[in-house]
Amino acid sequence: MVVFEFDEETGKAVEQPQEKKEIQPEVVKSESSRLEKAVNDFEMKSVKRGQLVNATVVKVTSDGLLVDVGQKSEGFIPRAEASTRDDVELASTFKTGDMIQCRVVKIGDDDGMIILSKKRADFELVWDRLKEAKDNKEILTTVATKAVKGGLLVDVGVPAFVPRSQIDLNRNADPTKWVGKELKVRIIEVDRPTRRVVCSQKEVLEEDRERRREEFISNLKVGEIYEGTVVGLVEFGAFVDLGEGVEGLIHLSELSWGGRKTPQQVLKKRQKVNVKVIKIAGDEGRISLSLRQAQPHPWELVPYKYSVGDVVEGTVTRLLKFGAVVELEEGVSGLLHISQVSNHRVERIDTEIKEGQTVQCKILEIRVPDRKIRLSIKATLPEEPRPERQPRKRFNAYEDEEEQYLREFAQESADPSVRLISENDLERENREVFNVNESDVNTNN
Repeated sequence: MVVFEFDEETGKAVEQPQEKKEIQPEVVKSESSRLEKAVNDFEMKSVKRGQLVNATVVKVTSDGLLVDVGQKSEGFIPRAEASTRDDVELASTFKTGDMIQCRVVKIGDDDGMIILSKKRADFELVWDRLKEAKDNKEILTTVATKAVKGGLLVDVGVPAFVPRSQIDLNRNADPTKWVGKELKVRIIEVDRPTRRVVCSQKEVLEEDRERRREEFISNLKVGEIYEGTVVGLVEFGAFVDLGEGVEGLIHLSELSWGGRKTPQQVLKKRQKVNVKVIKIAGDEGRISLSLRQAQPHPWELVPYKYSVGDVVEGTVTRLLKFGAVVELEEGVSGLLHISQVSNHRVERIDTEIKEGQTVQCKILEIRVPDRKIRLSIKATLPEEPRPERQPRKRFNAYEDEEEQYLREFAQESADPSVRLISENDLERENREVFNVNESDVNTNN
């Protein structure tokens, strides 16, 4: 310490020399211990029961964890307070140097040992975390631990319940088949006072399916052919699953190239089919499909399968006023004209053939560009012998009615002595009977 005195003569402060005192070591040690005790007392008072503190694992034992909480004394976490799980292996779960959060349970009076609980800290943190996860609609990965009545128990930090209807897209999923398997769930209910947590995997699966569905539809192209499975048959067509839950409709008119048939006549449920996408409409992605357009048109093969003069078998599908339509195969039909039905004259087509009847026909003509075939049943029948024609009776235009009557009478009479005498015959006979020369008449005179 420096001391100054005032000099009246000079009017200035003058430093006065001081005697140096030696500090004893005992005094220094005593002061140091007092200061350390004061610091320890302050630190101990700063840690309170129920407080959350950060700790570093110092040692892992079979009885628990020895941790450093930044205090003079180390803290200890008993085995029962180390985890929310009873079957946890401390040596495999915790390592020296791990940072963990704990709750102060007790502070020792004599040795100052602090008893901590990671289980209680985790429990409090888990509920805060679960509420946050629910509010943010987060997806949590967990494992099914047990099948119970009505659903599953899963571990999300605390036991949580997954109702049976929320396990899978199928509402009747078997909970026992999910035990031990990984689930991706979303928390749909958190009630901290009753410690109730309800989760749903179905929501996650539905969102994932919708995402994949939208992606699948965006990749579909009109005009392309895809494989699908028949999932429904209705009055106006059939529904086909193309994959990823995307369904399209085959209208009645697009089922076959032939005449209109019911879906049940063409398809069966769960049948695999190739279909062509012909239209994608609306924001919902309504998809129109065609079964027939996914196959070659039958008329493309007609020149290779049929020739003029071939005798083919077909089914009468329609009767017309002037004939009938005969289907040779699906999509290929021919016209049977009424004049080609029989060897004899046919006035009404329905007197000779009926709809649904199978007939043998001969191909008379094929016109591929017009997609027309002329058929004939008559050409397949043997020709009937024609009756001899009677000569027509022809009369002289100058014969009167009486002469005509006499001629017919003479021809039909059985008496050979009766014959028709014409005026010419009478004149000729008169000349023969009365053969007189004019010269003779003149001589006699």
